Amino acid sequence: MKKKISIILTLIIMFWQAYLAQTWSTAWDHYKKGGGVYIYDQLNTPEMELALGKFKEHSRLSPISISSRNYSGTCLIYLERYEEAMKEFNSSLSIWSNFTAHYQKAYIYKTIKNYPNMIKSLESALDHESNFGSEVRFNEEFFDVKNHPSMFKFQDQYKD
Repeated sequence: MKKKISIILTLIIMFWQAYLAQTWSTAWDHYKKGGGVYIYDQLNTPEMELALGKFKEHSRLSPISISSRNYSGTCLIYLERYEEAMKEFNSSLSIWSNFTAHYQKAYIYKTIKNYPNMIKSLESALDHESNFGSEVRFNEEFFDVKNHPSMFKFQDQYKD
């Protein structure tokens, strides 16, 4: 009897893991088609909306997944739905402090020109990564504020 229960539980777990993997794979496919992988890809709004739905589904199925929340937030940034994106990143941070959520929040704050909160989020992101010995370099998304007075303390993070 114990062996049957063990086999059934193993099959259930395997099915669940396969379903989660399929949900993630589908979300990622829509994300790529939506223009979310490469910086110069053109936004395909319907595909990005589908990706968002699948990443949110993955979050519901895997409540401790920070990646699905971060990707949901990133989809929302592409769709220019910043308030919703901020909620996704805050949800991710409520599970585990992570660089991506802090960095993306900084990007949102920069976009809406809330520079004091942008600085706080960048500091949190950099503090998080420095705890792991990582070196952070800003990508193009922060070049337009490079010469803003509040950004002087971050000059080392800009790529040469």
